[in-house]
Amino acid sequence: MSPSAARTHVLAAPDAAPLGRPFKVLHLVRHGEGTHNVTHKYHSEAEFDAQLTDRGHAQAKRAGQMLRDVPIELVVASPLSRALQTAMGATSEHPDAPKLVVHEACREVMSIGMEPCNRRRLVSELKTRYPITAYHYHAQPADSDSGWRGDETDPVVLERGRAFLEFLLARPETHIAVFTHQVFLFVIMNQGVSANGVQATYFDNGEVRTVVLHRA
Repeated sequence: MSPSAARTHVLAAPDAAPLGRPFKVLHLVRHGEGTHNVTHKYHSEAEFDAQLTDRGHAQAKRAGQMLRDVPIELVVASPLSRALQTAMGATSEHPDAPKLVVHEACREVMSIGMEPCNRRRLVSELKTRYPITAYHYHAQPADSDSGWRGDETDPVVLERGRAFLEFLLARPETHIAVFTHQVFLFVIMNQGVSANGVQATYFDNGEVRTVVLHRA
């Protein structure tokens, strides 16, 4: 993204919601530790759609403890299993019983070759494993992973990132928990939005940050 390109969205501190303008309160969560985070075998088929480790499941539970007293109306997750497992571990017992929606636009960045850890399972399989109430595609709709690639550039990531933010802004809910990925969050927060008083560093596994989203 060029320095002169317009940043059409703002992520602000939780106490900086705009007056008289639509906004969302986002609880951004990076997935818990995945097996690929331990083996570093990102290009190995053995890490296809990497799952959470025991430590990753524990991190999901800790994220859930942080979110327990937060009003959550909707859960949105990447279609990759490590994000879905984190979402379930963190919110399956939440007192608000929020619905789970999957959106492909918040999947991990795919820029350093074809990494099986970032290839999703069949949509039909995901729907049998998780209580998904709606599945939103970003690439061509297909049961198999038509959007898996290894040559994403920052402009391509930013395009889908902006599409994802618009999806969130169009939702009727205000408090939304988003379970996604480290590099995706870093690129969007540093190049795709105006960050107003929010930490835009890399997320740790299982880390939760709350921000306000609105249009610039």
